[in-house]
Amino acid sequence: WQWLSLTLAAPVVVYAGWPFHRAAWTNLKHGAATMDTLISVGTSAAFLWSVWALFFGTAGMTGMTHPFELTIARTDGAGNIYLEAAAGVTAFILAGRWFEARSKRKAGAALRALMELGAKEVTLLRDGREVTVPTAELQVGDRFVVRPG
Repeated sequence: WQWLSLTLAAPVVVYAGWPFHRAAWTNLKHGAATMDTLISVGTSAAFLWSVWALFFGTAGMTGMTHPFELTIARTDGAGNIYLEAAAGVTAFILAGRWFEARSKRKAGAALRALMELGAKEVTLLRDGREVTVPTAELQVGDRFVVRPG
């Protein structure tokens, strides 16, 4: 099961998480840290520890199981893998960014539609008559008609 976990988690952490790793590297060169740095360091540490535990620790041994226990056992940790944490964090953050981008896009579209509803023409009062002109021709001091609605 652990080898299947590695096969499934590797593309998620390395390929899908690449934007985080690239941003972390750029921030490292500038001496800065952002949320991307935290995500990259956390997922990389979990992934690299798991790879080490699989290839050089006891986690990759035939017949090795990973039971769920609520007690703390004294071990060297070489049998523990955290591939699901690395892949899960990457997937959840990417999903959150996708939802955020989608909501921003929809909000922008709604604002653009609202701007389209704006008045294109205005009715001016000139010499006691109503004259319709484009809003661009409205000048300071012009008297205009405001209708309900």
